[in-house]
Amino acid sequence: MLLDLLGAVLERVTGESWPSLIGKRVLDPKIIAAMSSPHADIPGSDGKYGYGLTLREFRGVRLVEHGGSRMGYGSSIRMAPEQRVAVVILANQSGASLPAMADKALQLMLPLKTQIPVVRGMTEVTASDLRKYPGVYRNGDSRIEVSAKDGKLWLRRGGSTSALTKLGEGRFALEGSGGSYVFVDGGYVHSGGRSFAK
Repeated sequence: MLLDLLGAVLERVTGESWPSLIGKRVLDPKIIAAMSSPHADIPGSDGKYGYGLTLREFRGVRLVEHGGSRMGYGSSIRMAPEQRVAVVILANQSGASLPAMADKALQLMLPLKTQIPVVRGMTEVTASDLRKYPGVYRNGDSRIEVSAKDGKLWLRRGGSTSALTKLGEGRFALEGSGGSYVFVDGGYVHSGGRSFAK
């Protein structure tokens, strides 16, 4: 399976078949093109969603990405097809994707524009937020619970509870640690490339 993954990444980055590596082409070029084309906006982001891939710009370079996690592992694939560069990270910890390491690897290999620090302002949580967002949101077996207490919104996920800091309309982060949570009309919260329904 790892060789198939590697073959798919190499084919996407180089546009060439890798029969010497695994003995066959992993994906048809038409499938790669469809997967790498934007099909939907990602809530709270400038990125787009292809079929199973996130498409975004990183400091002036177009990236095609996929990440995943299950019990016991986390992974991240970041590809810059025009520059024929890819970073693949596999970690033996649930949910670990080591984004700072991936960013540093891309900095070493790509002609990136200078990073402009993002200053995130905080906004007051409104009475409407305290009524509108609490509830249980699910995606398969994964669950996010949002509650209101003492004029704040609290998020419980995976056994830990943290206060949410409001960044803008419908946009929140975990207090003190980041992690983006975007509430979308219709009863959804979007986080980490996944949407959870209320």
